[in-house]
Amino acid sequence: MLRSPFDRNVPVNLELQELLLDYSFQHLGVSSQGCVDHPIVLTEAVCNPLYSRQMMSELLFECYGIPKVAYGIDSLFSFYHNKPKNLISSGLIISSGYQCTHILPILEGRLDAKNCKRINLGGSQAAGYLQRLLQLKYPGHLAAITLSRMEEILHEHSYVAEDYVEELQKWRCPDYYENNVHKMQLPFSNKLLGSTLSSEEKQERRQQQLRRLQELNARRREEKLQLDQERLDRLLYVQELLEDGQMDQFHKALVELNMDSPEELQSYIQKLSLAVEQAKQKILQAEVTLEVDVVDSKPE
Repeated sequence: MLRSPFDRNVPVNLELQELLLDYSFQHLGVSSQGCVDHPIVLTEAVCNPLYSRQMMSELLFECYGIPKVAYGIDSLFSFYHNKPKNLISSGLIISSGYQCTHILPILEGRLDAKNCKRINLGGSQAAGYLQRLLQLKYPGHLAAITLSRMEEILHEHSYVAEDYVEELQKWRCPDYYENNVHKMQLPFSNKLLGSTLSSEEKQERRQQQLRRLQELNARRREEKLQLDQERLDRLLYVQELLEDGQMDQFHKALVELNMDSPEELQSYIQKLSLAVEQAKQKILQAEVTLEVDVVDSKPE
């Protein structure tokens, strides 16, 4: 997750802001040693908190040694620069940023700060909304539909409709759709698409999968056989107590085994002995089959 020095257009993290200023001064070609010996005009959000401006001024004066700083609002700069001289100096500015939008009324050439409005809606919400729409439409490409790619689509392929309803009517026309639609290809790997397996390779892969499955089943049978063998040894030990005449220990062992009589013990021993013997036969047969498969799969 990228970290930003701003919280909805207001600078709050001065450490990250210092990194951005270092990058900006370096690419502007400022070559003075130990300081930035140039006056600076810095744009800020409308009604920027005094504390944020104070911290920014402290960073510029004390860290960079800047001689003069002037703060201003970029949308007002644009308004005064682009306004024809013969028009009345009043108007309404809609300044849309990354995380919020400001509505600024201009009366007789001056900003009416009391009636300014701030809406927490900007370009980031548009990119996030587009991302959710495309993820719902193409659930198989969730990983490829990233926020950065959505911002690229917004910047390179989108526009603001002057008449939204009329624009919808145009896009309902199939001919207009075919002539104006933008089709984009998500990143893919040519190596994966171009790799086709021969019939021999597919057969070999199936045999490998079969051998792995057989080995897994064999391990499970061995584990079950071990548990049954331990259980059978325990029952045979209890039977020896009966044969040796150790009745107290025998009855105590029967209670622990949740059995009621010697006949029940003998019946359980017979069933468990048969199960152990059958499991041993299956394991032996599986080992022989696996050895034969391995020998057959080796090239001559």
